[in-house]
Amino acid sequence: MKLQPRHTRLYHLHIVYGLLALIFSLPSHATDTLITRTTHPHYLLTNAIQYLEDKTGTLSLSEVTSPTSRSRWQDIQATTPNFGVTQSTYWLALPIFNSDTHKSRWLLEIANPNIDSIEFYAGTDLGTESSITHRFDGGNQYPFSQRYRQDPHFLFPVSIEPQQTVWIYLRIKSANMMKLPLSLWQEEAYNKQRTAELMIQGGYFGIMAIMALYNLFVYFSLRDKSYLYYVIFVTTFSSWMFIEKGLAFQYIWPNGIWQNAQLYPVLASLGTGMTAIFANEYLSLKHNHPTYYRILYALSALWIAIALCALVLPIYVSMKLITAIAFPGGTLLLFAGLLMWKEGLVAAKYYTIAWITMIIGGLTFSLLSMGFVPYNIFTENALQVGLILEVVLLSLGLANRINTTRREKDAALLESVELRSKMQTFKLSFQQKLNKNLEERIQERTKELETALTELAESNKKLHIVSVTDGLTQVKNRRYFDEKYPIEWRRAHRENQPISLIIIDIDFFKKVNDTYGHSAGDECLRVVASELKQLVKRPADAISRFGGEEFVVTLPNTNSEGAYHIAEIMRKHIETLHVATSNHRLQMTISAGVATTTPTTDEKPETLFCLADEALYTAKEAGRNRVVANTLA
Repeated sequence: MKLQPRHTRLYHLHIVYGLLALIFSLPSHATDTLITRTTHPHYLLTNAIQYLEDKTGTLSLSEVTSPTSRSRWQDIQATTPNFGVTQSTYWLALPIFNSDTHKSRWLLEIANPNIDSIEFYAGTDLGTESSITHRFDGGNQYPFSQRYRQDPHFLFPVSIEPQQTVWIYLRIKSANMMKLPLSLWQEEAYNKQRTAELMIQGGYFGIMAIMALYNLFVYFSLRDKSYLYYVIFVTTFSSWMFIEKGLAFQYIWPNGIWQNAQLYPVLASLGTGMTAIFANEYLSLKHNHPTYYRILYALSALWIAIALCALVLPIYVSMKLITAIAFPGGTLLLFAGLLMWKEGLVAAKYYTIAWITMIIGGLTFSLLSMGFVPYNIFTENALQVGLILEVVLLSLGLANRINTTRREKDAALLESVELRSKMQTFKLSFQQKLNKNLEERIQERTKELETALTELAESNKKLHIVSVTDGLTQVKNRRYFDEKYPIEWRRAHRENQPISLIIIDIDFFKKVNDTYGHSAGDECLRVVASELKQLVKRPADAISRFGGEEFVVTLPNTNSEGAYHIAEIMRKHIETLHVATSNHRLQMTISAGVATTTPTTDEKPETLFCLADEALYTAKEAGRNRVVANTLA
């Protein structure tokens, strides 16, 4: 929106008034105010944050903002807030000032997927419950679908009027590590940054999956237990990391609150325990050093016991146990490698170097969990980097182990040549045959791996189809609409073609549920969705269930008259339907809001959607069972 000339001349005066208003509206505890401009798409929230520790977890918003709590608020000393593993509840305070002359919209990001409870409050003068303008509840204690945005990180919307300050308060409690990297993003900038992060994570887990599958096939070929324990170790740690990054909660068990919480320490314990079992087998400690073999056997038993206890113990206790035992246990595993390296075991060299990388990453993660080191890109990803380096080095060590065994066999055969020449010829022939068979079997397993990866890609494709399909009505869901609509909008803008939206609402649907039951309501939704789907003819057109009894139809390259005509056909068609339930025949009607525009650079997709939504509400207020159309000028 262009500024009027008079507003432009008074721009600096607006800033002065805004800052004066800011000074007199500050709460009782003072902190640096974050001054934002939409020309800067990203802010790291550090100096603008203060915190208050609530050890009992009973304080309310009005209590923490009262004058009596003034002295309890403290400045954040580190670049990123990190309170370690704690039972306390923490309050964070953040003032944000919009220095622009237009309303700004932001996303507040908490880049830690493993927080149990978050309460978000926003307002211009937070001190009483009545002064709150926005409140959101989040955290892993709620199903994933209830988040404001379907993202492993926690995101909250922040809208600020021009020349106004908004105070944000966060009440946070978690049994896991209380690291709180906070950022303020414009949505487009966040989407680009998040896409890059997800691509990196996809590559990481893809490498781990390939390493696990490859060595599993090698195990089936060689029947060497080292490969089996290696595969279990890689699988458990990768699964734990999948939870740590919040991806399991998003893609595997979006409603599995208990699984997401309890399996976190369980998999961490099992993965660490498998390292001791693997070390015993890989270094052949049962034969090379029986005493150390028993020590590591006891260590693995301890880790497995912790994993079993973690199923029932509070997560806070489990995480304390894991961080307390991780360092001494890792030291024992490192000494085992150093001991066998000193005794001349070549495979121990790879093991020791690999374990050093893992210890550095694990120690950094443990210190980060306990709040002893600051949160940054290096400490946050140290364990992940250390783990992938360890996996690659151990895989090389296993390969070297095979080569060493092969060389030892060749040496034994060469020694026997002088004593039994005929036997040597037989043994060499046998060895060549064995090597040939081994290479053929590895090639076969490699082909099987490629086939498995192809099947996995096909499964992922089917999984995506399922993820964008509404389970009840079998039409596309809101996630599909959120992905598809911006694409069609950009295409319409690029080709200078019109695009239309139809938002459809089933009239008096709540009354159907209340009178005839939810089963009858579900049947009505299925029938209406099926009929609407049949009326959407063109391949580019799409109908999606937006939520509840609402559907949205995307019509690319469709003008206002065409969209209105389609909506009217739908309305008349639904009006003639009779839905047969177990005991009744129900007649349904719909209301529809139609909006059309030819996108320009200044317009956003949300504008057309809001216009169609307004038309829908106009249709409902006018008596329902009708179509109302709006056109974006």
